[in-house]
Amino acid sequence: MHAFFSKIAKIQTFIIPVSVLALFKFMACSGDEPTSVGGLAAPANLVATPVSSMQIELTWNDNATDEKGYRVERRVATVVDKVKEIGGNSIRYRDVMLNPNTEYTYRVRAFRDMQASNSSNTAAATTFSNDGPWFELTSETEKDLHAVAYVDEEIATVVGETGSIRRTKDLGESWTGQGSGTANKFHDVFFLDVNSGTAVSSVFPSGTAVIRRTLNGGLVWSDPPPTSLTEDLWAVTFADEDTGMIVGASGTVLRTTNNGLNWAAQESEITSDLFAVHLISPDTGVAVGSSGMIIKTIDGGNDWLVLASGTMEDLYGVCFTAADTGTVVGSNGLILRTTDGGANWISQNSGVSNDLFEIHFTSQDTAYAVGSSGVILKTTDGGANWKPLYSNTSNTLYDIWFLDSEHGMISGEYGTVLWTDSGGE
Repeated sequence: MHAFFSKIAKIQTFIIPVSVLALFKFMACSGDEPTSVGGLAAPANLVATPVSSMQIELTWNDNATDEKGYRVERRVATVVDKVKEIGGNSIRYRDVMLNPNTEYTYRVRAFRDMQASNSSNTAAATTFSNDGPWFELTSETEKDLHAVAYVDEEIATVVGETGSIRRTKDLGESWTGQGSGTANKFHDVFFLDVNSGTAVSSVFPSGTAVIRRTLNGGLVWSDPPPTSLTEDLWAVTFADEDTGMIVGASGTVLRTTNNGLNWAAQESEITSDLFAVHLISPDTGVAVGSSGMIIKTIDGGNDWLVLASGTMEDLYGVCFTAADTGTVVGSNGLILRTTDGGANWISQNSGVSNDLFEIHFTSQDTAYAVGSSGVILKTTDGGANWKPLYSNTSNTLYDIWFLDSEHGMISGEYGTVLWTDSGGE
């Protein structure tokens, strides 16, 4: 077992002005009446819910009508260690980077300029313990992390919201933010080895999607052609060190034959959004997308054939373990499998109704799927049977990457990063 617990983040402390401390001095619960002060109605029905070993979700009723924002106060034991201001009309807040198995107590007030409402009721929650088999690593961010590339036992890169690219070289003990040169949301990242990687993004907010390429582990991310992409890019993969493919919205397909130095647009002849792609070989690939769309090429993307999936569910992930054998996952717990190259697809019983966003095989028969509400599924018989694994979180999980049969990493919303060294069990 990896010496993981040395990597748990300590509670962040904040220097809080005395005036703010006075404003937020905790009263006894019986005296905390949510009434109006200066026309500001106090928030009510504050509820604190643990969602992982390092996160707690707060929700409340927004009773004020012209507040500037809300102040969330956190107490650990008898010490107020954090006051966070968030925007007006808020009804929830996610507190992250907490300590496992620790009780936190909260109150919330509406504020406007120098005025503040009475406080809400107090609410307390205790974070989950962090004792595996999926350990939560601190990512040092609260941004959604849509993809992970786990390329060495202690080296991984995650990408996500507002152009975020983060890399760890010590299995999550510390992370380094890498300059992407964009505020666009990254949807996917793929590394051929510890140094060579490619990330792809949405078009928001810049108006054009971006492709970012690194050859030195992310110390520098370059912007290869093309530079004017008006559709969201959803996924990137490589068959070998030269041949890669990107898919995106409205049937977008791009291909490289020189390790991402240049990308050429291909005509897929469909208008469906494509969310995932797998290259079985440099010439053979399968892409999946909205409303059950599955397309296949056997000539490097020059021509694409639409395959009959038998479903109208959105398809989010695809993985082939052999030329003829592949599995697709999608919305509402859908799992489809083919053993004849995609000519026919058989539905498998996932046992869940969660959206499934990614699938990863570690052998011909062993695979993992991840999705909404913290679901992790595993099969050891090619999908004839799927069983749920304990994930230690209710956050949505977007991506999964295994180094070998034992070591795997998952990324998800609110900066979630999970790691296992036991095959997830």
